[in-house]
Amino acid sequence: MASSEETPLIPPGTDAVELSESMELRLYKQSRSVAAWKRFCAFAFFGLLFILGFNLVFLPRTSLSRDLRRIHGDRLTAFDVQKTFLETLEQENNAREILKRYTSENHIVGEGYGLVEYTKAKFEEYGIKTHVETFYVWLNRPVANHLKLLDSDGNLEYQASLKEDVLEEDETTGDKNSVPAFHAYSANGNVTAKFVYAHFGRVEDFKALKEADVSLEGKIVIMRYGAIVRGLKVKLAQRYGAVGVVLYTDPYDDGEIRVKNGYKAYPDGPARNPSSIERGSVIYFSDIPGDPTTPGWGSTKNAKRVSPQDSMPKIPSLPCSYNDIKPILAKLNGKGPNLGWAGDVDEFDYCAGTSDVDLNLYNEQDYQIRPIYNVMGEIKGIMPDEEIIVGNHRDAFIVGGAGDPNSGSVALIETARGLGALLKKGWKPLRTIKLASWDGEEYGMLGSTEYGEKYARHLQDHTLAYINLDVGVAGSAFAFKSNPMFMELGHKVAKEIPFRNKVDSGYSLFDYWSEQNNATVNTLGAGTDYVVFQEHLGIPSMTMEFREDGVTDPVYHYHSNFDSFHWMDKFCDPTWELHSTMAQFFGLLLISVTEQEVSVLDVKTYAEQISKYYYDMIATIPKSWVDYLLLFDAEDGQTPAYMKNTIKQLQMAHGAPRLKDLMALVESNIKGLIEHATIYQSYKEDLQDKITEDYPWFRLFHKVKIAVQIKVANLKLLKLDRLLLFKDGLKNRVWMKHVIIAPSREKGYDGDILPGLHEAQIDGDFDEFVRWLVIIGDKIKLVGDKLK
Repeated sequence: MASSEETPLIPPGTDAVELSESMELRLYKQSRSVAAWKRFCAFAFFGLLFILGFNLVFLPRTSLSRDLRRIHGDRLTAFDVQKTFLETLEQENNAREILKRYTSENHIVGEGYGLVEYTKAKFEEYGIKTHVETFYVWLNRPVANHLKLLDSDGNLEYQASLKEDVLEEDETTGDKNSVPAFHAYSANGNVTAKFVYAHFGRVEDFKALKEADVSLEGKIVIMRYGAIVRGLKVKLAQRYGAVGVVLYTDPYDDGEIRVKNGYKAYPDGPARNPSSIERGSVIYFSDIPGDPTTPGWGSTKNAKRVSPQDSMPKIPSLPCSYNDIKPILAKLNGKGPNLGWAGDVDEFDYCAGTSDVDLNLYNEQDYQIRPIYNVMGEIKGIMPDEEIIVGNHRDAFIVGGAGDPNSGSVALIETARGLGALLKKGWKPLRTIKLASWDGEEYGMLGSTEYGEKYARHLQDHTLAYINLDVGVAGSAFAFKSNPMFMELGHKVAKEIPFRNKVDSGYSLFDYWSEQNNATVNTLGAGTDYVVFQEHLGIPSMTMEFREDGVTDPVYHYHSNFDSFHWMDKFCDPTWELHSTMAQFFGLLLISVTEQEVSVLDVKTYAEQISKYYYDMIATIPKSWVDYLLLFDAEDGQTPAYMKNTIKQLQMAHGAPRLKDLMALVESNIKGLIEHATIYQSYKEDLQDKITEDYPWFRLFHKVKIAVQIKVANLKLLKLDRLLLFKDGLKNRVWMKHVIIAPSREKGYDGDILPGLHEAQIDGDFDEFVRWLVIIGDKIKLVGDKLK
């Protein structure tokens, strides 16, 4: 058949049918495959959802505290940290070895660089990043001195040796680099004059001399150490017209352990060696510590400098031994009044004088700007904007310094070792830790003060606490001083420290402390490195020591060549257990402050203590004062600006206000502070409970909320004590800024509470009392409002 346009190209037949069926089959199979794949994906998806949901439902609940550490790779709990630290120090006690090294060379301020390198190497051995910071400080070195007793013709009758005995048993005493007897920051001079005896050189002693018609004008004044800081003795003598000062140590003040009571003198026994001389600084560090040529700013190499004349004596002074002073004091027998003063100088009847013969005092010092060296270690924390500083000074007035300061240096190095053991386990502290080995404390807290002044803004913005250790061990009596916000913390940590001197395995340092003085926490004062932190910058601080008890402990030869390794090893702590106990307490305080997420600062106790301080102070003022009119006017240009709001408030309420009206206002502020602090302390403790509470995953937002609350709370607590600083400072002591805590104006070492009020009360200055009552009342209200 012929083809045409109508003829199909593929004629109908069996093959076409088969092709059509094949294509349909393939399409059907493809659709089945796609459907199967979709079902598989659906089953897999819902299966994964089921598994994920199942796991989420049964996911372990975690606390924010654990999360915070795990994010930063830290798997140690707070309990693990404490346990590891204490076990490290308990299992091995390196105190004897460390102290032997620190007491092996002269390390007066700016010298003993071998100990700078040793300290730095130790920190670095334990994994702590470390550097040495240099300051350039104006200070003196002794050149020459003498103390000569002249007869009535002006000829030499006796010359004091001004030297300590060299002992065969104690190699330190014969060191060729021994430091001569001198006073840091003493004035140069060569004076010859009659002399008098002024007992301890306290305000009341000088008043007694004046009332007895004993003139000090143009005289050399002999005083004994004790009761007040040596610089104030010289300052008062100068104020009364003296031309020179000699200070000696009277064994009478050593308590029970005296040769007069049958004890042998060192090195044969625990009593005082009669040749011991107490060196020391006479700078007015209870007014302002640090380099007197850079008051308020750091002594860097090119720092601006001012005259130091108002910070140090203008008359020469020398320290002297009990042995050397005896022939001199004997010349006062029967001369002048006997004011009831007593002591252990047998050859002396303790009459005040004046002498018939002259004393020639010569003091030559070389003053220059010299470098000093702080060794600074740092461990970065999880919360790097909060810092804790722990510090001990390294310098000593002598080659030894076994008690002061290097028993404290032992605790610092041992603490670093304990921290190193934690670092090896992957620990990272919550807060940044800084370890400081200060230089120049003995001259007037030079290293710490210059550091504090240089970095003042950073420290006030970031430093939560400063923990100080000066003398670690010089006896067996435990003492703890702190800002009131650390009172309860001191007790809590002491309960965790086993006290090895007792057989009872459950006996703690707190038990021992309680037996001694009911675990009393004392007030911070002056004389060591916390001063710049607490009293100038408003950084809560604490310090601690084992001190001489005056009853059974061997006499501590303060700032003498006999404060030596041999004395410590044979008499003071022959088992080295007290050193270990101190290191554990010091280090655990640090860990307790850094490792609690919510700041440990106890605002409730602080408020209660401020209230107690206030009412104790008010009880001492003259009763007539309460009805006195306040002679300040809010509109008067003479009234300081910081007083005007309070005075205006009182005038509006009372017309002509009296002191009792101001007192009522302050007492209302105190009541408010206690109320707010109590609530805030409870809130703070509740936050700490929440951070350690376990939460399921779906409450993540709640954890974030808690984290924010803690951040805000910690920032508030960090800045709290700064609110108690008064920018104009105390009267005639403007560097001292804290309105609650300061060194005693009259004693120096001791702490004073509400110092502005107290000094006005002592001086009988009503207007000054009012001024400070306004200042303190406003500060208390400010703190209370902050805690709302």
